[in-house]
Amino acid sequence: MPPSTSRRAAAPLASSCEAPTTTCALTSPSADTAPTNALAANGESISGKWQVHTVAQGNERNYTCTLTQEADTLSGTCNTGERTVQLAGKVDGKKVTWTYKSEYNGSPLTVVFKGAIESPTKIAGTVLAEEFNVEGDFKIGRAHV
Repeated sequence: MPPSTSRRAAAPLASSCEAPTTTCALTSPSADTAPTNALAANGESISGKWQVHTVAQGNERNYTCTLTQEADTLSGTCNTGERTVQLAGKVDGKKVTWTYKSEYNGSPLTVVFKGAIESPTKIAGTVLAEEFNVEGDFKIGRAHV
């Protein structure tokens, strides 16, 4: 993502993937060990594979990420097309955030996703490339496996 001098308002989600095609998957703990506040509003976990679509400064990208939910904690990986990166995040009711660290043209890159669970198969929000101050939108949907 190229540098930018403008920044949009704060976004609701955090984590990331960076290449044209990446997949994210989330895995939840068993129902008897997971706190109810860590589940989506409908009581389901967001664990599983997800297709991620981002738009920032006119650039569109698609990723696949594998997310794992344990209570209110998210972990997992995103395949950026160039490399696989580790992600970390949180679930708080309908709010979800995750972050990953990578590099862009040899410079460090921290990508933060902030969003809301809209349904068991859809999460949407904003994505921020911190070091370049570039913000955009993202939508993710369950990957068809």
